[in-house]
Amino acid sequence: KYAPEKKLFPTIKFDLDLKNGSVQTKYYPRPISNVQIKMDIEDATGTAKDLAIAIHPLTFDFEGKPFEMQVLLKNLNDIRYDVSAKGELDFGKIYSVFAQKDINVSGFAKMDLNMQGLQSDATNGRYNRLNNSGSLALKDIQVQHLGYLPKPFVLHQGLFTFRNDKFYFDQFKATYGKSDIALKGYLNN
Repeated sequence: KYAPEKKLFPTIKFDLDLKNGSVQTKYYPRPISNVQIKMDIEDATGTAKDLAIAIHPLTFDFEGKPFEMQVLLKNLNDIRYDVSAKGELDFGKIYSVFAQKDINVSGFAKMDLNMQGLQSDATNGRYNRLNNSGSLALKDIQVQHLGYLPKPFVLHQGLFTFRNDKFYFDQFKATYGKSDIALKGYLNN
């Protein structure tokens, strides 16, 4: 018997097209500038299966560093994804723009990522159908939340590369309190 999927969301057709925007707050002296975003969200039935989110693209400049990201997500029951991100981010400065009490974030990321695939292919071992590639370099990432992480978690450096179902760690060095963490190798499946 066919059982229709339960409605989880309101039906929606949302289009956003922002050009030459900026974000400025009292917490940081300079804005996130040249914000361009074209985004579409559509769900004709209000179900996870029919939800589609497209960001094509989101770009911005912050402190002289350009960033670009494109995202396509369809069917939250078996996510089809197509995501790319390229650029550099200074988390400390970006976080300063949106400062939250009791949370401290700093550090740098440089990425060039492309990920395409279907969730069921990954969960069923059909890795040859995935197209995930790219790199993510992290440096001096520090996160502290006074309620959950009383001591700062510090990722001194980490280079991560992606190839289909494998996630490689290289030069991963971190500390939490007096504990040192070093990783080299990969995860798969």
